[in-house]
Amino acid sequence: MTFIALGVFLALSEAIYDLAFANMAYTITGKTLSVTTTYAVGYGAEILVTLLGAGFIDRFNKWRLFLATQAANIIVFALAAVLLSRENPTVATVWFFAFFVDLIHQYSRLIVFALVPFLFAKDEIPRLNGMLAVCNGVAKALGPVVGAIAILYVGLPASLLGSIAFMVGALVLTMALGVMSQASTIPAIVSVPEERFRDRLQESVFGASRAAYQLLALPRWRWFLASYSSCVLVIGVLALLWIPLLRSFHGFSDAETGYLMSTGTFGAVIGGSMLRRHAQLSKLTSVLRAAHFVMAFGIFVAFVVRGNPYVVGIGMFAFHVGTTMYFRSTASAIQTNIPKDVIGSWYGAIDFISRFVGLAGILFAGWAFDAIGPYALYTALLVLLLVSVLNWRGSNHALESAPV
Repeated sequence: MTFIALGVFLALSEAIYDLAFANMAYTITGKTLSVTTTYAVGYGAEILVTLLGAGFIDRFNKWRLFLATQAANIIVFALAAVLLSRENPTVATVWFFAFFVDLIHQYSRLIVFALVPFLFAKDEIPRLNGMLAVCNGVAKALGPVVGAIAILYVGLPASLLGSIAFMVGALVLTMALGVMSQASTIPAIVSVPEERFRDRLQESVFGASRAAYQLLALPRWRWFLASYSSCVLVIGVLALLWIPLLRSFHGFSDAETGYLMSTGTFGAVIGGSMLRRHAQLSKLTSVLRAAHFVMAFGIFVAFVVRGNPYVVGIGMFAFHVGTTMYFRSTASAIQTNIPKDVIGSWYGAIDFISRFVGLAGILFAGWAFDAIGPYALYTALLVLLLVSVLNWRGSNHALESAPV
C-alpha cells in the first residue's frame, strides 16, 4: 500500500501543477496559444529526459536517484512559487518552470516504473497495476478539484504549494518504503555496474538510444512497438480531439462537455477494478486483446449516434475503461519480461518511441479534423486500433521472450 500511496501522491502533485501552470500562462497573456505552448514545453521535456536520462536508472543507485529527483522537484516548485508570485511575471518564466518540473516529474515516473520488478514478485505485478489504475484514476479526478480550491483561496502561484505538499509526502513515503523493503531487495536496487564513473556516465546518456536500436532489431519487439505506438497515437489523438468532437460534431454545450469529460475518471476506476479481478500473468494477452476491442467499441459508440449525450457518455466511458486496461496491462508485460538490469533503458526507449510517434500523430490529427473531416479521421483511428490488435494474436507477440 505504501508504493500505491506514493504513486497517488505523485499523480496529485502533477494534476495540481498542470492546472496551475496552464492557468498562469493564460492569465498573463490572455491567449489560448500560451496554454497549448505550456503543455507542449512540458511534453518536450518529458521526451528529452526519457531519451537522455533513462539509462542512468540502470547504472546508478536507484534509491538515491529517486530521492534526488523528488528533492530537486520540491526545490523547483518552491522557486516557482516565489518567483511567479512577484509582480508582472512573464509567460517565459512559466514555461521555464513548466519545462523543468515536467522533466523531473517524468524522471520520477521512469524510476517508479523500473522499481516495480525489484519490489514485487512477477505474479504480484498485474494486480499491483490494477490497484494503481484505480487509485490514480481517483487521484486524477481529485487533483484538479484540490488545485481549483487552492487557486481560489491562495491564488495561482501559491497554489503550487499544494504540489509541494504532495511531493514532500511522496519523499517521506519513499524513505518509508526503503525501510520496509526486505533486506534481500535493497542490494539489487542500489547495486551499480562495476565500471569507471566516466564509462557509466557515457553508457547512461546513450542507454535509451542503444536500447531503441536493439528493440527495433528484434522482430517480436518490433511488433510490440508498432502495436504500442499505434495505440498511444490513437489514445493521444482522441484525448486532444474529445472537446472538438463534443462541441463541433455533436453540438453539446459547455456544461454537457464538462460532464462527459468526467466519464474518463469513472472509466479508469472501473478498468483498474477489472484488472484487479483478472490479475494473472497467464491472462495478460487476453486482457490486451480485449482492451483493443473495448476501446474500438467506445470510439464507435461515441461517434456513431450524433447529438445524444447519454450514448456518447457510454462510448467515452467504455473507451477509458479500455485505455486503462491497455496501459496497465502493457506495463505488466514490460515489467515482467524485460530483464531488471536493463529495464530503465529499455522502458525509456519504448516510451520515447511511442511518445514521438504519438506527437507526430497528434500534430497531423489537429490538421486532419478540419481538413478531411471527423468521419474520415475517426474511421482511420478505428482501423489503426483494430490492426494493432494483430500483434496479440496467438503466439505472435513479444511476451514469450525478451532477449537482450
